[in-house]
Amino acid sequence: YNIGQSWFRAGRHDIALATFENLIEKFPESTIAPVTELMVAQVEFAIKNNKNPEMNINYSDENTIVDPETGITYSKVKTFTGKNDLISYTSGGFNMSPDGRFLVLENKVVPTDGSDPFTLVDMDALRAVYSPDMKNAAFYAESAIWIVPVSPETGRSIGQPIKLLEGSYVFQHSVNWSPDGKKIAFTRRDKTIAGDIWVISVSDGKLMPITNSPQDDYGPVWSPDGNKIAFVRGFEIWLASADGSETKMIIKQDRFTQRMIWKSDSKWLFYRNGGQNYLYSLDHNKHYNFNVPEHTGDFISFSTTGGKILFYRTSFNNKWGSKIVSASGGPTYSPIPNISVFDAQWSTNSKQIVVESENMQGETIYKIISLAGGNTVDVEIKANVNDKLLPFGFSHNLTSLAFLTAKENDKFDLYIIPFSMQEGQTIGPAKKVFENWSRGNLSWSPENTRLALVHERGIWIVPLDGGSPVQIANTPEGLRGVGWSPDGKMISYWVESKNTRIIYAVSATSGVPQVVHSNCKTGSWGPDSKSMALLANGEILIVSLSGEKLKHIVNLKDFGLIDTSSPKYSPDGKQLAFIGYNGDKSLIFMYSFDSGKIKRLAFENQDDEKYFLNWSPDGKWLSYLSEENIKVRLESFLWEANFKEVKEKLLQQQ
Repeated sequence: YNIGQSWFRAGRHDIALATFENLIEKFPESTIAPVTELMVAQVEFAIKNNKNPEMNINYSDENTIVDPETGITYSKVKTFTGKNDLISYTSGGFNMSPDGRFLVLENKVVPTDGSDPFTLVDMDALRAVYSPDMKNAAFYAESAIWIVPVSPETGRSIGQPIKLLEGSYVFQHSVNWSPDGKKIAFTRRDKTIAGDIWVISVSDGKLMPITNSPQDDYGPVWSPDGNKIAFVRGFEIWLASADGSETKMIIKQDRFTQRMIWKSDSKWLFYRNGGQNYLYSLDHNKHYNFNVPEHTGDFISFSTTGGKILFYRTSFNNKWGSKIVSASGGPTYSPIPNISVFDAQWSTNSKQIVVESENMQGETIYKIISLAGGNTVDVEIKANVNDKLLPFGFSHNLTSLAFLTAKENDKFDLYIIPFSMQEGQTIGPAKKVFENWSRGNLSWSPENTRLALVHERGIWIVPLDGGSPVQIANTPEGLRGVGWSPDGKMISYWVESKNTRIIYAVSATSGVPQVVHSNCKTGSWGPDSKSMALLANGEILIVSLSGEKLKHIVNLKDFGLIDTSSPKYSPDGKQLAFIGYNGDKSLIFMYSFDSGKIKRLAFENQDDEKYFLNWSPDGKWLSYLSEENIKVRLESFLWEANFKEVKEKLLQQQ
């Protein structure tokens, strides 16, 4: 099967087809047969339409690039090959050391002078980052923040790591050092605080709050002059004074910001939002689009003096994809291998998948994918509104689409518009169903005639066939994760309180919310609408709505897991599937209520990050989204551009 996949990616469709057909002929009853039949259909369609599934990759060896759009010159300054070509992605736990001599990816360190890479600490560490004076490094391990002394000359650790603060610190944004190296800014997550920016002293562990908001604040970055801390709140970028006495919003976008980096003079802030790069001038209170040629890679840092802007072009491609696997076993199948996928939803007949992707401008688009091959259909969204549409997802039966329009008061109007899968487009007029929405979580009822949504600090039920929205629950704490019971009579939601999540259930008409579990991480409704499958205290279990434990499913430690996704019931209620996580490995498991046994699925690839697991309506397939890094080039490169030239040309053009 993997050999056939390789021939297919290489464009040798004839050999790929013969390989897959031979596999089915030899093993017609094997668990590999269902997914191989899908590959046969995909290859036959590619042969008929002369399509190669892989994207065209330009292996340019130019040392200088002049962007035809902006006229900005980019120069290649370093090449990374062999053992030094370790940086597979430039998000999450990647950063450049303050002195520019090291590239850091989680716990791996790659010197830029070509010397051997090394591991920073002998621990299962994540998000390592050096202090400005290169005398210490901070990282996450064992759910805590740690500090380790390092050699400024070699970058290697020279002492034992010290636990600075316990809590729930794993995959969130890295901590950020103060310019003097004496403090660390971070998003606090422990039994006392969850989702606010705090500062901790490295010498004595003294804590000081910077923000106190009902919303999640994250990604703090200290300005080089030490006076300000930039951070992200929702779709906004905020500035706080270093002592937390003042905060103000400076940038508003319609997507989450992924990265922020200060220039050394503290007058410019780089940030990335919705796949687009921006430079923000504090002096002019204005941001400028700063998209760069693909060959230069991603913005990673300013030089130590601020005169250069540095970019890293990894030899790996970061791929956000959609995969499916047969519930009976066998390898995975990618129904649409050549585009990024951020969400996926099955059609009611289990023969198609609607995927969410984005265009070159970073705008949300949808495509309809046939599992048996055939043309991909680009969904057309047309609505009788004047403002820009922000798509917000389909109903379960794919007959309606929700979308938003932004208002000047930072709120949104919510609309519903009919949709036709057969035509691949919206049909009929849009209907406004909720005004001035705060854009919380949203869930469609099982019969697709009502919405449950989080607004401000309450849950509202919105009838789609007439009538006014009704608030059914209210809480002083932030609500999340709203979901309907299968019979449509109950609503579940969870509240993040300190370092725990409390799951509640409440009638969809009215009533007093009841606590289902006071210390769980995630969960989903049982098919009887009277129970829930939860992950709590390292165990997946079934509980009644009153919190009574009904059945034990699995202890995570028995399978070497540290976390799982929300367990999902099969359509017939006989199986429970979930994704298990162990460090950088993600594995799919399926529990049978009949046999009481657990089996693994999609076991041929453990290195892709799996998430958003869903059953097909017929119960034969499981789909999931994945993020993986695929090596597609021989070398990685470090590029640079002159900041003065960048500033002048961006100001001239914008």
